[in-house]
Amino acid sequence: MKYLLCLIMMSVLSQANIAMAHSIDSNKARLTLRDGQAELRLHIDMQHWFQALQDPAAWILGDTNTVMAPNLTATQQQAFIKDLLESNTVLHLNKAVVALQLKSLHTLTHPTGQAELVLEGLHHNKGLEIEQVSLTLPPSLGAIHLNVVRPQYRMLAAGKTALITFN
Repeated sequence: MKYLLCLIMMSVLSQANIAMAHSIDSNKARLTLRDGQAELRLHIDMQHWFQALQDPAAWILGDTNTVMAPNLTATQQQAFIKDLLESNTVLHLNKAVVALQLKSLHTLTHPTGQAELVLEGLHHNKGLEIEQVSLTLPPSLGAIHLNVVRPQYRMLAAGKTALITFN
């Protein structure tokens, strides 16, 4: 009986390790809306994205709108990514288009090859209530977990309490 319990326990533990070993870091996006400025931070698995962009079948199926040549230099790859993101990322705030520009692309020290891409744009809703946000990203990125943030800034005096209300 003890032997059987031991085998069952080992089986369960090995399955838990397999499940943890196959966890996938998904693509993420954080859209931060400040007064007059929008910032979009993308955390992307670049190796997977490049594979999708270099796959002609993905283009035929409509999973990407352009095919990236496999023999591009690093500078050419960055120019390709910049053009792709800026022309296929569409942000609307209160139905007004906000043009986003790629400001930086950093490879993170992460074993999965994640990179952080930062796009920024100016909007004319400064001081106005933003009631509606619409964001479209290039289909080649795949599914993305999106987080939208509207920071509230306050000066917190030493030893005092800040009161922040949400509508």
